[in-house]
Amino acid sequence: MHPHESSALTALQRLSLTIGTTLSLEEECAAFIQWVQAFLHPHLAALFVHDAQEEVLEFAAGLEVQIPNPSPLPIGHNPWEWFSAHKVVLPPEEAASRYVFPLSSEGGVIGILCLVHATALSEEQVQVLHIAAAFLGSALRNIRRYEDIENLVAERTAALRASEERYRAISETISDFAYSVIVTPEGRIQVEWVTDALFRVTGYSPEETSTMDGWLPLLVEEDYPQGLERRRRILQGEKDIAEFRIRYKDGSIHWLRDYSIPVWDEDEQRVVRVYGAAQDITAQKEMLHRLERRTAEANALLETARAITSLNLDEVLHTIATRARALFKTDGSRIHLLEPDGKTLRCVVALHEEAEAIMQMRISVGEGFTGQVAQTGEARIINDSEADGGGVHVPGTTQESESLMLAPLTRGENVIGVMTVTRLGTDRPFTPHDLGFLQAFAAQAAIAIANAQLFEKRTRFAAQMRALNELGGALLGARQESHIYELVAETLPHILPKIETIHILRQKTPDSEPQVAFSGNNPAPDVLQIAWETIRTRKIQRRERALCMPLIYGKNVLGSMCLHFSGEVHAEEEIPLQVCANLLAAALEDLRLFDEVQHQLEHMRAIHMITRTINASVDINVTLGVTLKQIRTHMNADAVAVFLMEEYSTFLDCRALETAAQQAASPALRLHMRNPAIQEAILSQKRTVIVGQDALMGVFTPREQVHERGWEHAEVMPLIARGQTRGLLLLLYCTSHTITRQEDEFLRSVARQTALGIEHSLLFERLQSTSMQLSTAQGQMLEHLALLVEGHLGEPAGTTRRMADLACKIAEVMHFSPEEITHLNNGLLLHDLGMLLIPEVQVHKAQPLSEEEWQVVRQHPALGYTFLKPLEFLHPAMDVIRYHHERLDGSGYPYGLSGTDIPLAARIAAAVDVWCALTSRRLWRPPFPPEEAARTIARMAGKTLDP
Repeated sequence: MHPHESSALTALQRLSLTIGTTLSLEEECAAFIQWVQAFLHPHLAALFVHDAQEEVLEFAAGLEVQIPNPSPLPIGHNPWEWFSAHKVVLPPEEAASRYVFPLSSEGGVIGILCLVHATALSEEQVQVLHIAAAFLGSALRNIRRYEDIENLVAERTAALRASEERYRAISETISDFAYSVIVTPEGRIQVEWVTDALFRVTGYSPEETSTMDGWLPLLVEEDYPQGLERRRRILQGEKDIAEFRIRYKDGSIHWLRDYSIPVWDEDEQRVVRVYGAAQDITAQKEMLHRLERRTAEANALLETARAITSLNLDEVLHTIATRARALFKTDGSRIHLLEPDGKTLRCVVALHEEAEAIMQMRISVGEGFTGQVAQTGEARIINDSEADGGGVHVPGTTQESESLMLAPLTRGENVIGVMTVTRLGTDRPFTPHDLGFLQAFAAQAAIAIANAQLFEKRTRFAAQMRALNELGGALLGARQESHIYELVAETLPHILPKIETIHILRQKTPDSEPQVAFSGNNPAPDVLQIAWETIRTRKIQRRERALCMPLIYGKNVLGSMCLHFSGEVHAEEEIPLQVCANLLAAALEDLRLFDEVQHQLEHMRAIHMITRTINASVDINVTLGVTLKQIRTHMNADAVAVFLMEEYSTFLDCRALETAAQQAASPALRLHMRNPAIQEAILSQKRTVIVGQDALMGVFTPREQVHERGWEHAEVMPLIARGQTRGLLLLLYCTSHTITRQEDEFLRSVARQTALGIEHSLLFERLQSTSMQLSTAQGQMLEHLALLVEGHLGEPAGTTRRMADLACKIAEVMHFSPEEITHLNNGLLLHDLGMLLIPEVQVHKAQPLSEEEWQVVRQHPALGYTFLKPLEFLHPAMDVIRYHHERLDGSGYPYGLSGTDIPLAARIAAAVDVWCALTSRRLWRPPFPPEEAARTIARMAGKTLDP
């Protein structure tokens, strides 16, 4: 996954877990501004939100500098002028980018986000901000609704209190009846007088009231104990105000408020009369009851709003259903929610004796009572379900009549579900007032359900984003195609649990046939058909409970991913699946590029190794051995061979052959130069292909080699050096084979290096042959010079050769290198060359030489050195020529060197020279016997000669 994509997903995930967690507009806006600053680091980010009347925009959050009493922003006015008016410093428009994002919710705009950034935002960043603004808009809309409900409850509570006080004042100042009664000594009540209103209102005649014992005969049974206690207090002389219910003559029950003032007689020490006034407060009582009921309903709505603040959808649904059953005193309650397809209702909670059967049934929009309410959006009362006949019987439930109330759950203008409450039988019908209360309750419930659904959706989205983000990270490290498929197969059920099977088909090249690369089980033929259709059309293919998506990267279709589900899949559920398909395609392309780079690196390493071998070795067999092994390994060939051209030959001889079992020259294997395929490769200097065993048998001799080795295919690459074809490189396969573009480039590079290596090796062989000839000539020349010196000195032929051989044997014992021994040999062959430059009379003189003559003879080492110095190849031998007469004690000549100042090779030459001089005949003496010569040298060891 691209790093920017991963950052955007993480930011949205963090926002979804932050926004919508409080009921404070200020806290939500502040949290959103903090998220924007962390995500983009803008120069400025400020929020403006509609006021409660939605007439102006008010500043909500975002400025680092406090603005005292900020004025509102009129709707439609330029927000940047507002910043200027409040002296907020902004960078010039040409130096920064300015943006205004609407905070949209339910098709409307609840506010705006103003943003100033140092650089222009990317398209992806703009999309993320639009999504984030929609998140905040939904959260702010819910807060406004909650505030509206709180205000409504407060208003209704205040109205109830005012009404109660008003009715109390009326009751205390207005009397419907006035009366006076006499109290007999026995405690009975006799009417003395009463206003006519009593008869008109209650329906009782004067005769009927004259026989009544006060109000007691008219009291309802429940208020009779209260009436007796009141009479007792009044007869004791206490004033009393009481409210009670009496039964009018028509049987109706009414509330009275009675004011009684007893008259105490001091003489009789008792109450003898009672004056009173009474009011019919039935209307007030009913009004108060309605007000109390509405207050209770408003409080119930407020308590419900507080009780369903949870964002867990299951908890919210269960709480709503439980409170609905309690508030409406019903036997059951249930909630149906609209499925994502917009056509089906599913029961998500049912508090009912037969709840399991109810929840299993799906209802289409427009079907039965529930479907009709979902379709029309209008609440309904059905007080006799069997008589109505518009319902649908739920299989597995008892078919009996019941009373129902149904109200739509709406969000904005959209119905998201239906709430239903039921009472068994028809003896407890619902009233229109009940229906109004249910609608208010359903409106509050719909907000809570929608919030929980939104949170659940965000949570699911966040989990999907986390899973996709983790998948993207894991895919970055995957280096095997099978591992990529396993990672995708492990992630998909976390994204959408209803996935049952996964099939992935791969198309390696546009012309190749798609192949099943991964499958949870054997794919059915129809699956393969859909997959191939997806690849061909490059479009998503949908079937019942199945989805097939193309794997596209850039302009290339890499394959398809087919999914089977346990249930229906909706459009919004496809989005993360498409993201997963894109991640899979990107991972496959990354793997292809990685493999391509790896192959290129391997090819480069192989070419580097071949180049090093060519540079380090001049042995053509070594060069071809390394080269052919690298070619066969990287080209997956069964055999690789090099054939070189020979002058005046009609065949190319096999110089080297590499197979899986061996690497060896095969001189018996040859190519017919006159074969058309071979001629084409040589003349065109381009790679050619020979296909089929019969065609190959026409190329090779002996022909049987092709059949024995099972070769069926050959790639022929000319080896070109200095513009000339020097030979052919053949890659041989036992099956049909196709060379890729990368392999062709590698083969061309290797062929060039191989041709140069062969040219280099052959050139070195020629140089080596020439060098050996030159070295032989040099040796022969030195031998002839030694013979010339021997003839000049009158010594036996071969004397110098014997001296050189003896010195070389001594050097071998002393572990001299071969080169050092060669130089020692050359030095001894020429050690006395300077004698050729001495007058011959002195050399062949029979008598001992005079001192002057010795001085001349002692210069021959220096004369020989001076004479041979221009010859560079003899420079390493010069120590022997120049110092072979120096002695360990310094008594030698011509320089008088001593000890280790004398080179080791010269010290060896000195010992050998003395030995040969002692054992050779001289004009003035015979040769020493070997034993005596050895004793003489032993005496000289450590003195004049190196011991």
